[in-house]
Amino acid sequence: MRAPKTGTGTGESAGMGTDTGAGTGAGTSPGTGAGTGPGTGTGAGTGRSAGESAVGSGGTATAERPPRRRAPGRHAPAAHAASGLSWRAKLRRDWPLLVMNLPMLLVVVAFWWIPALGNVIAFQDYNPYTDGILGSPVIGFTNFALLFEDPQFLRAITNTLSITAFQLVFYFPVPIMLALLLNSIVSARLRAFVQGVVYMPFFFSWVLVVAIFQQMFGGAGLLAQILRENGREAVDWMTNSDTFILLITSQTIWKDAGWGAIIFLAALSTIDPNLYEAAAVDGAAAGAACGTSRCPACAR
Repeated sequence: MRAPKTGTGTGESAGMGTDTGAGTGAGTSPGTGAGTGPGTGTGAGTGRSAGESAVGSGGTATAERPPRRRAPGRHAPAAHAASGLSWRAKLRRDWPLLVMNLPMLLVVVAFWWIPALGNVIAFQDYNPYTDGILGSPVIGFTNFALLFEDPQFLRAITNTLSITAFQLVFYFPVPIMLALLLNSIVSARLRAFVQGVVYMPFFFSWVLVVAIFQQMFGGAGLLAQILRENGREAVDWMTNSDTFILLITSQTIWKDAGWGAIIFLAALSTIDPNLYEAAAVDGAAAGAACGTSRCPACAR
């Protein structure tokens, strides 16, 4: 409700009001003067429209306003009712979802949780043929002490960290570059063919991958035969400790790079094609378009 206004003036009265002064209420047409209308009063003031207060010389006039509506979310007890349910009520409500998740839960228990209990053999003098897990004696941290005292332990840790760092540097950029190249292929059929070729090694087992590399780089492999036919000494790359880190990284790239590119291809597919067109209109080269559009999408 607005605050009452005070004063004498000329205006429009289109509703009911009560004026105070000398005269009778105002009519419905604009102007000043006394007349006979739906309001009563004694004044020379002119009332306003319905819903406002009109004041003449010496008093106040108040009109009724429609009831105020409440916000729809002001009273919503149902939104907080779910949080106050007991666990039995929630169980009765959500039991179909729990039944749907039961097979996967059984798989996790059978193949992850139960086998994890076998780690207890690290603290036993384990003999799989006679005693088993339940019959082997517990020896505490003796096995760990033997491991740390072994002179080859530090070498094994160094080799593991070296291989991990080498693969992090040389493997990680390959799926990104492969995704950028696949996204640049215009022909849809050619893109689908190349994707199928680079995805296929991911489904090969590591035994098959090593066998393929053995037939190519082993002592009796294709590369060694080519070197012998040309009068050169054959090299067995597969048994050379100096080339092992290169071979294991090459196997990882050949097997997993195509599958790893799927994530980056999905990110590139979200880029609006209009950005490429705008970059071409602005005269941006391929490298600039890659740096401003494609690479930020892969980073997301």
